[in-house]
Amino acid sequence: MLWHPHQKLWNWDLVDKLKASGHTRLAGALIPLDSMLLAAKAIIRRISRLGPFAWRKLGSSDMSVLYVDCGVHTEGKQIRLVHQWFSSSVELRILGFEASPRHFPDAAANLADIPRLDLRNVALVGPDFKEATIRLYRTAGDGKGDSLFQERGEEYDEVPTARLSRILRELPADLVVVRMNIEGAEQFVVEDLIEADMVDRVAAFYGMWDDLSKIDRARDEAFRKLLRHHAIHTLTFNDRDAWHPLRHWAIHLDIDTVLQEGKRRRSRTMAGELNSAVRRPKQ
Repeated sequence: MLWHPHQKLWNWDLVDKLKASGHTRLAGALIPLDSMLLAAKAIIRRISRLGPFAWRKLGSSDMSVLYVDCGVHTEGKQIRLVHQWFSSSVELRILGFEASPRHFPDAAANLADIPRLDLRNVALVGPDFKEATIRLYRTAGDGKGDSLFQERGEEYDEVPTARLSRILRELPADLVVVRMNIEGAEQFVVEDLIEADMVDRVAAFYGMWDDLSKIDRARDEAFRKLLRHHAIHTLTFNDRDAWHPLRHWAIHLDIDTVLQEGKRRRSRTMAGELNSAVRRPKQ
């Protein structure tokens, strides 16, 4: 497979095939090539949203931003990066979810120094799930693959559930950014937001949503069709991106683009409200 719908050019099927055929160097070249494509995508998205000359980074703003991280695991690397990148530029609040009761204590300890962080030990579910708890199936190793899908393992933890749409309704913010890496359960969260008519509340989605394709390809195809129908686009923001500087730069640039676009929209809305108030006849 040359191109993966989620993993793009740097995908494990292609890497394994190249290595198996003796093309180890070519397999190694996939990472910088894919990183350049990622950077190009971030640049194109910025130009299309902000114009060709908008290269200055976001300045200080009183705009309230809610960053939602679904799938914190034990370290919360993406939470730390977003805090590092934007906490001095906007009124940043961070909402994190880690479903595993085994990993949550480590996540809470490792992120204890991050201010305005609300970390919750729940599994996010879709609109069709009505129970208060759900089975989180354990995988071997470090548990990064723990999943709501039984195909991932036999042992499980019974964990509390929540719907993201209901939580977002309780947390006002000028702009919401969502990152997800929850082992196939991204589908449930998207279905929940669609059912609650809250997709437009999210300014941008990030993460690697490839796990459903490993579990059920037909279901993944239906999920990708759902994303296209609702014009939901994602950009990678995952642990595999954490150590590559160009990928960091591209993701940072793209989130900055989203925030600047949100700041412009907010300014226009506030100006419109002010004009309406000025023109309103006195009683």
